[in-house]
Amino acid sequence: MNEVTMLHGAQSRQLLQTIIDKKIPVTLSYLAKDGWLVSRAVFVEIAEKTFAIRITPRKKTQMETLEIGQTIGISFKLGYGREYDKYVFDTMITGLNSSDPNTNVDFVLALPEEIEMIPRRGYLRVKPPNDHKIPVRFWHRYYTTDENNKTTIASGPTWQAKLIDVSASGMQIALPVFPKNDFKKGDNVGIKFTPLEFETPMHLNAQVRNAIPTADGKNVCIGLEMIGLEASPEGRLNLSRLVSIVEQYHQIDHS
Repeated sequence: MNEVTMLHGAQSRQLLQTIIDKKIPVTLSYLAKDGWLVSRAVFVEIAEKTFAIRITPRKKTQMETLEIGQTIGISFKLGYGREYDKYVFDTMITGLNSSDPNTNVDFVLALPEEIEMIPRRGYLRVKPPNDHKIPVRFWHRYYTTDENNKTTIASGPTWQAKLIDVSASGMQIALPVFPKNDFKKGDNVGIKFTPLEFETPMHLNAQVRNAIPTADGKNVCIGLEMIGLEASPEGRLNLSRLVSIVEQYHQIDHS
């Protein structure tokens, strides 16, 4: 059974210390001027109410997109080989050290109040039940910033595809080939799909990971990676629901 477990207080602090001791890399996700961005980092040290991280590899462009007060989502895996669990939480930047190239710390973050543990099975891809054809509507999302530093989100034309498989981290869809089909790796897209009949539709943000024509040339298979789910309580509710969807599909397929 896929169940999300919450870690609080001493448990979450000990987990972060373990990540530091084992030098386990983590993934950051955050909304910047040009859309959702993903960076890699390592935890450096932990204090009473904060912990410090270092971006790896260190890129000036990444440093410039983050600022004090900004909320970011953090995720990492802990386990051995294929037997791992994934942990997610959101936090806020409380300090910057990016002006000093010799420091081992780039950002100081507030300790999270809680950390969610998601079993590995939630990240295994499952196909929709055989008798269910799940349509997926998706579209380009464009992020622009005006002279007042205000970000506006615009949407492109909506496309309809068919769900091939889904996990808590992404999905694969099949899209009929059209002359104006120009989805490519790194594109930001919005997604809307209803996992099962009579359920509430889900609205998600994703990035295109790949777009490969099928052998018969009739469709393009597009791999999508969910983004921003760790960066807010609302996003983590969607993440928990995706975990439940994976379990539902698995149970229906094996009933």
